[in-house]
Order: sequence, then C-alpha cells, then structure tokens
Amino acid sequence: GHRARVRVGLAHDGRAGGRPPSSLPDHDAVVRGWRTVLDGAGRLDLPAGAAGSGAADAASAQRAEWLLLGPPPAGEDPAGLLIALDSLVRCGEPPDPWLDELVAAVEACADLAAADAVEALGAAGRVLRRAGERRGERDLDRLLQRVTGDQRSAVPIAATDHPALTLARFERRFVDPGPDGVDLLASGLPEDWLGQPVEVHGLPAGRATTVSYAVRWHGDLPAVIWEQVGPPVTLRSPALDPTWSSTERSGEYLWRRPSPA
Repeated sequence: GHRARVRVGLAHDGRAGGRPPSSLPDHDAVVRGWRTVLDGAGRLDLPAGAAGSGAADAASAQRAEWLLLGPPPAGEDPAGLLIALDSLVRCGEPPDPWLDELVAAVEACADLAAADAVEALGAAGRVLRRAGERRGERDLDRLLQRVTGDQRSAVPIAATDHPALTLARFERRFVDPGPDGVDLLASGLPEDWLGQPVEVHGLPAGRATTVSYAVRWHGDLPAVIWEQVGPPVTLRSPALDPTWSSTERSGEYLWRRPSPA
C-alpha cells in the first residue's frame, strides 16, 4: 500500500559473514506485537478449559489468520466476510478499503436465516460506524428491520462449521447487545467457573461502545466491576441477577449467589 512498508528477515547460518541487523525484533517482541494487535479486538481472561481459555485462544488464532490471509470472499461467505472485517477493523485495520466488498456481502446476507443475518449485519454496522458511513448505517438499519420481521425459513449456517459465526457467538456469551440493553454473561456461569475470576476487556456493546468487566468473588457471591467506553448503554445480567441493571460508565455491584449454568 502507499503508506505501508514490509521488512523481511531471512534466516542464515552465519557462514557468509556479517551480522543480522540489530533492528530485527526477537521472538518475544514479535509475540508482544501480535498480542497488542489482537487485543485491540477485545481480550478474554477466562478459567482454564476448552470452553474458557482454550476457546479464547482459538478466537485469537482465528483473528490472526484473517490478519495474515484476509477475510473470506464475499461471494463465498458473506457472513464470514462481515464478521471478519469487524474483527480486523477492531484490530486497527482501516475500514475504507473494504467498503465495496462490505456492501456486496450485506446484500447477500439478506438471504440468510434471520439469526445468522442479524449476527453478520451487526458486525457490518460496527464497521460502517468506524468508517463514518452514516448513510450506510441508515440503509443497514432498514435492512435489519426487514430481516428480523421476515418469517422465511431460510436454512441457518451451522456454527460448528463456520469459524466466523462460532467466534461471534462465543463473544456474545460475555457481551450480548440487544435493542434495549446489553446482557453480560447471558448464559450464566458454568459450574466449574464458580469462584474463579473472569475478565472481559473491550468487547462491543453496540456500534460505538465497548464494555470491560471483571467478576471477583466474595465468598460464594460474585462482584462485577465494569467500565464502558463510548456512549453508555444499559448493562444487565438476567442470568445471574435479574434485579440488576446500570447505565453508569463505571461501577461495581455484588450480584446474587449464582446457580450453575
């Protein structure tokens, strides 16, 4: 690109003389650089296990693959393209070069099953907001109204065979935006997570807002500490404490004793 540079280091055995440039980063620096970029899309510090830290690592690996290889083609996987673009833009990629492909993918998503379409179009809305495309957002909102009101029995995409939808639905377990608020830990807490700390950093809570929170324990009672960046939204956790909600930018609250999810 016009404002991009690429630096390539080739391994050698040293017999040709000379030294590798001292400016080349070492292994630890490369790891830190990747983690910094990937954390821009949000970070989850979860208890160990396939459903916790293993799933969070898999989500990061999927984003790294999109950064290296690009998102799926719009003609083959429009939902995958939109969800991948949302991740890439959250990682710091500029949205403008992708807008033509985004438009084509949005049009194709109108033919998906409603749940899959809403997931993908929600991701598209965040990319359009980052790009400053307000007219595009209004057009997208009209399409969302049509999709959510459509009773067609389109065949849904199987999440287990679709990495992008799997990632998006994994995130929604922790921050689930809706039309009148955002649910935290919408599925509750697995039994083996009770008593263990959970941290969520910078996940989308709408098009212009991100939320971070941590769950700490006072005996068998979970305390939530949260912070919102952007226009504040209503936070709730009906699965853990139906009595609680807040529109504060930051705060803490002691939830009720949870039942295992």
